[in-house]
Amino acid sequence: MKKKQTPSEKLIAEKQRIKKLCSLQEQKLQADLSYMQQNALPLLISGVSALFVSRTSAVRDEKETTSSASAWQVLITDMLPVLLKMAKPLLIDWIVRKASAWFTGKK
Repeated sequence: MKKKQTPSEKLIAEKQRIKKLCSLQEQKLQADLSYMQQNALPLLISGVSALFVSRTSAVRDEKETTSSASAWQVLITDMLPVLLKMAKPLLIDWIVRKASAWFTGKK
């Protein structure tokens, strides 16, 4: 037969459960952060090289097309994945900082 928990025991159990969940989430965030730190240089190099490749293909496309609007569209379309690759580590780092500040109560 189970003994009924008092409200304070329920709160203590809930607090322990939340602490475990926080520590698990913190470990996941640390793993993601270490992955970003280990792969930051290759991502940056591929991003910079893709910028140069995108510019040459955009210049080639610009010569083939007469409309400047389509040239801008091609340039933006080519550069969008590169910009997203470059922004992703920064965004994840910002999210990690905000989440850790939220869990620890620091600003």
